[in-house]
Amino acid sequence: MSEPKRLTMDEFNKLVNQTVDDRIKAMGLDRIDLKHGIVPSKDEVGKLPKQDRAMGLIRALFDKDYTRAAALSGGVGPEGGYLIPEEFRADVIRDLIAVPVMRARSTVFPVTSMAGSVPRLAGAIKTYWEGENQAITETTVGAGSDIELGQILWRVWRLDGMLRSSRELFADSGVNIYAVLVTMFAEAFRAAEDKAFMAGTGTGQPLGLRNTPGVTGIAQAGANLAYNDVVNLVYGLPQQYRAGSTFLLNNDVIKLLRRLQDTTNRPIWTDPAQPAPGLGSVQYATLLGYPVLEQVDIPSNLGAGMNESEIWFGNLRWYYIFDRETMAVETTTEGAGAFEKHQQIIKVFERLDGELSLAASVRKLTAVK
Repeated sequence: MSEPKRLTMDEFNKLVNQTVDDRIKAMGLDRIDLKHGIVPSKDEVGKLPKQDRAMGLIRALFDKDYTRAAALSGGVGPEGGYLIPEEFRADVIRDLIAVPVMRARSTVFPVTSMAGSVPRLAGAIKTYWEGENQAITETTVGAGSDIELGQILWRVWRLDGMLRSSRELFADSGVNIYAVLVTMFAEAFRAAEDKAFMAGTGTGQPLGLRNTPGVTGIAQAGANLAYNDVVNLVYGLPQQYRAGSTFLLNNDVIKLLRRLQDTTNRPIWTDPAQPAPGLGSVQYATLLGYPVLEQVDIPSNLGAGMNESEIWFGNLRWYYIFDRETMAVETTTEGAGAFEKHQQIIKVFERLDGELSLAASVRKLTAVK
């Protein structure tokens, strides 16, 4: 008679787990062993202590009691099971963030210091037709002259975020939690940037279009938005800035414009054409031939009646973004109490500034309703 084989505890656990797995597969059940072969279940079975449920499951498997085994494995609940099952679709459902519009159309300057300046020139060189032996007329330079020289002063500000979570969640999740969180931070950063580029105060954050001094406003002429208001806005912008210009407006104004008609009763809103097959190029709706972008940070509660908005039109390449540090991610399991609580902390940050370089490059239609 041969000697009985001695197993280490690890070997014994592995043998038991493998045997249970084989029985689960043989009975056609879904895998329910999350971390310790225990999951919350439904009905009266779910009220049993975890140890009893685990033992009951093993007995049911080896007794081939399909009904009992199915009941014990039927629930996946809130005790950590939402993200941890082995048989799990590797995806996470989350709220979508509005698509940012400003950065992709602005001029971005990588910078290497905390603050600095960029020369700014406003106005235009003037030329003259002169007769024989006449003195040449000079273009004047200085405040109030043909050309004004100045500078844009920039100072980068930090945009950041931090999140802590148990290290068990990172270790046991059926999805790459780190990648999901970094993606979500990136989306949130782009949304925060877009808001600052549109409505930032310039203190602790970029200076947005809406707070830029010197931008010319054109008031809506009547009680309701009309075709002529849009025409006045477009041709209120100097010709040299109209090429490459874009409309920025919010959802409420889009609804007004989609119902607006020109003097021949034709809609002035043109839906985007379908991209050519295989090209995948982005198409935009247009007004009077210019692209329309929805900017969610333009308010709809302006004016005395709290029911007015704005339409912005201009060339966004004259909005300058100064990038000192693009989005970076740091993690730790030791600082800020993470070691004691067995946590992992994710810190995300970037440093940047933004400012409209030429107020003349945009116009806004006000009192829109």
